[in-house]
Amino acid sequence: MGYFAHRVGAYEVSVVHVARFAYLCSGIFAGFFFWSFYPQKIMPGYAGGTLAGYLLGFLSLLSYTKVGTLGVVLAIPITDACYVMTRRVFSGKSPLQGDAGHFHHRLLAAGWGRRRISLFYLFVSLLFGSSLLFLETTGEKLLAFFSVFILLGLFIWILQTISQTAQKSS
Repeated sequence: MGYFAHRVGAYEVSVVHVARFAYLCSGIFAGFFFWSFYPQKIMPGYAGGTLAGYLLGFLSLLSYTKVGTLGVVLAIPITDACYVMTRRVFSGKSPLQGDAGHFHHRLLAAGWGRRRISLFYLFVSLLFGSSLLFLETTGEKLLAFFSVFILLGLFIWILQTISQTAQKSS
């Protein structure tokens, strides 16, 4: 077994194999991204989202960083889910009952457009994802942990800034 390889069950997985699989997946989703960016011509649906999540999880298991990378890449949905479920529990509602309290719903209500929200989510994900290239494994785990707090603070600041601007203009 070489320096750049490790065993997964009975198989030897090298960094080259993982990189090729990651490039293949990113090429597939980059080609699909053009058609699914707002305004969408096609939408992936439940199966496409499940496949994307499965491939991200599979790649995180094959890579050396594992949970830290996955936590940073999925920081926005994880933060949104934690925030919404906590808000629902504290307001006495079922955490599984749907409502319009997600971050993108609140940004829409605050006057942001769908394209602006999509670009904002894309920029934040790109910023977190590109920061992984410059961090060691412990730094990735810390960024995964603190990204929830960073995003919560960022969303609270944005929503307060928007509400203050709306109050001044009225």
